[in-house]
Amino acid sequence: MTSTRGDSPEAALVRMPSPGANDHDVKLARWTVTAGDRVETGALLCEVEGTKAALEVTAEAAGFVYPVRPAGSRPPVGSVLAVILPTPDPERAAAFQSAADSSGGPLVSDKARELMVRHGLSTADFMGFTSIRAEDVEQLMRSKQDDTAETRIAAMTGVDDRSVLIYGSGSLGLVAWDALCADDATRVPAYLDDAPRSTELNGVPVIHSVHAMKLLEAGLRHVHVALPDVQAGLAAEQRLRSIGFDVVSIVHPSAVVASRARLGSNVFLGPLTVVGPEAELGDHVRLFNGASVAHHSRIGRGTKITDGARIGGHVSIGENTLVGLNASVNFHLTVGSDVTIVSGAVVTSSIPDHAIVDRHGKARPK
Repeated sequence: MTSTRGDSPEAALVRMPSPGANDHDVKLARWTVTAGDRVETGALLCEVEGTKAALEVTAEAAGFVYPVRPAGSRPPVGSVLAVILPTPDPERAAAFQSAADSSGGPLVSDKARELMVRHGLSTADFMGFTSIRAEDVEQLMRSKQDDTAETRIAAMTGVDDRSVLIYGSGSLGLVAWDALCADDATRVPAYLDDAPRSTELNGVPVIHSVHAMKLLEAGLRHVHVALPDVQAGLAAEQRLRSIGFDVVSIVHPSAVVASRARLGSNVFLGPLTVVGPEAELGDHVRLFNGASVAHHSRIGRGTKITDGARIGGHVSIGENTLVGLNASVNFHLTVGSDVTIVSGAVVTSSIPDHAIVDRHGKARPK
């Protein structure tokens, strides 16, 4: 995966690639370079993680690289990750970072910052954003004053105890919607989103999260949080519970869950997934199409086990780990937290924290 040229012939802008068609915000797992390093064309710059796959980002141009985004952030697809300059130039590189909060928060354009000051807003009003543009501020202000949202909420019919809101209208929101629609007894009356990209998705209205209380007052009490960032999801769950929502898990009708398995809060089990007896899944764990967790295994909070992956019996996996497509983890192993197991990998030995595991099961530090 390569960087793309910027508007200036003297600079190359390294942009966030798209690991999957439905990935909008992608985790920047780690940098392999530091500011001012000299790199050659094709050099590995960083590694990124999507919903179901990990990618390497390489340099399209030779020069001196200056990262813009911190490791661990979730920049949107297409956003600038770094700039490569022909000569060492920290002052010029700083121009690409001048809008970044000193705390490592979202990038804020000068125009957006001006509007935020005018309306008394801060970056805390843009939870989940990795960059804030003037149009984002304007959209938030419109949403706060949106009379049509109240109209759309008032027009909802058939709201009852089987209705479930989906918090997040990105790729995970779509997956959640599909699983809920497979259950004839459940209905999705609306999506909630901190930054709606549209007013409707799959024929379902998308309501800005500033109107959450109105949805609660309309009788909608059940919600599933479908945000890609674990910390953002946990914060959203806490906020929703504090105002009276019941945060629920989603289990596809075709999933098989042993009677003695234990599921945490806001778990997602997709089509044809299997959870064995005495297995334990932590909060915000997600199993996608055909994945399985065998008996007596423990899966930590926020871990994603993607399509076709197999976890053997008596396996322990830490928090916020990604198990790639069709990967397998053998019996009686321990996999740490913040680990990325690439698609198709066969893991036959225990893995420490903060590692990337290749297709041959070999681990290297992130």
